[in-house]
Amino acid sequence: ATPPTLHSYGPTATTALVQHLSRMASEVIVKVPDSAGSAGNIKLQHDTIAGRDTTQLQDFLLDALHAVGWHDQYPLLVGLWDEDVLCSPSVQLWIPLVGDGPPVSEGVFEQAVLGEEAAFVGATRSTLPDAFQRQLVREAVRIATVLQQIGYYGRCSLDAVICGNGTDKDVIHWIECNGRWGGVSIPLTLTKSLLGTVPDGFRIIQQKLRESKLSTQHLLDHIDGLHVGRKNRAERLILLSPAPSATGTSLNLLALAETAAAADAIVTKAVQRIKSTAGAGG
Repeated sequence: ATPPTLHSYGPTATTALVQHLSRMASEVIVKVPDSAGSAGNIKLQHDTIAGRDTTQLQDFLLDALHAVGWHDQYPLLVGLWDEDVLCSPSVQLWIPLVGDGPPVSEGVFEQAVLGEEAAFVGATRSTLPDAFQRQLVREAVRIATVLQQIGYYGRCSLDAVICGNGTDKDVIHWIECNGRWGGVSIPLTLTKSLLGTVPDGFRIIQQKLRESKLSTQHLLDHIDGLHVGRKNRAERLILLSPAPSATGTSLNLLALAETAAAADAIVTKAVQRIKSTAGAGG
């Protein structure tokens, strides 16, 4: 179930692997291993590869890698992605010490990705059928039990993709283990601390406003009435600490509401307000 992923240790090897894998699929992915949030993904179409000779393709790859912030460090990853992907769920887990009980699932979430590079831009509670979510949890807990038995303790999330055509024959491919706190687990734990539970309306968004520099106070002023601490306690917008951004402002927001639709509406309104003032803040 695992698509081919190979390591390369130089520009010639990287180019050769790209050419080799392009014979198996319509797209090839080159990834900088230490990148975060898909920032180091380069997605190459078959026509892009076939339309260049080896020297041209190598020059093209090096230019593309440098453009995403690569600093000539190896190894690189060269591989293929699953095709016919319907969605990208993750199961959030807490793995206690062996003597303290089995791994605990804290929910199934679906990742929102943007663009050809599939950059992570947010997450929401999964809308997959209940039976499918139960299957995801069962399999994730089995994997987490293995991690627990070999000594892992703490926060963990397991990412999967659902491949198929929307029928009962859709399959789960487990693709990644994140043994750390991250973009879903931190807001999830915050929500449980504030409310004691996680409502159906749980929406995380991460966006970059590239051409604007907005202060925290400016953001708060323009989402006044939406954020935590205001009158409507059932609907909240929490301004989270964003990752550093070299250009512009990175937004990291958490919307909480009774329904998913209500949480989406809060996020949409907040982003509209903030974008309408882009460039005006200091």
